[in-house]
Amino acid sequence: MTLRFEFQNSSEVGCFIRLTNSYCLVSDGIRLDNTIPIQIDNNTMVGVMTAGNSTGLLVPSTINDEEYRTLKANLPLGVRLAKIDDNLTALGNCIACNDTVALINPDFSEESERVIAETLNVEVYRRTIAGSPLTGTFCYLTNTAGIVLPTCSLAEVNELSRLAGIPFLSATINRG
Repeated sequence: MTLRFEFQNSSEVGCFIRLTNSYCLVSDGIRLDNTIPIQIDNNTMVGVMTAGNSTGLLVPSTINDEEYRTLKANLPLGVRLAKIDDNLTALGNCIACNDTVALINPDFSEESERVIAETLNVEVYRRTIAGSPLTGTFCYLTNTAGIVLPTCSLAEVNELSRLAGIPFLSATINRG
């Protein structure tokens, strides 16, 4: 199913949604069937604030207790939930992941890297994308393919494809 919509006068819907093969978080205020409406640290940009795959969800340690309880109660059985206690809190901008690999901002602490690997059950690589540490902003992964911004060199696209074990293409969506 494909839906077209804007939220808060923005068509950058990825900022307001975190979609995996197991669950879909949506900003509180978006009403869609089979989703979990939530804010993260009283922020409506749940796609920016979270990172996850079908086996886990990562949230910043700034999440409030009520929001954390809501996620814990509504995530599918078996999906791990973990807090990342790091200076980097916009996790969706700093982590690009699928069900086998996570490309993370090199500035994450060793402890955060461990939590990411264990919660998502993935191989973790500290990376930049076209020189930027914002891997989740400039790269998107599914289990079958990945996209990166057009300024990535062919060598970098090939390296990412090798690391993730999926084909990568250069593309642009909004400003990413």
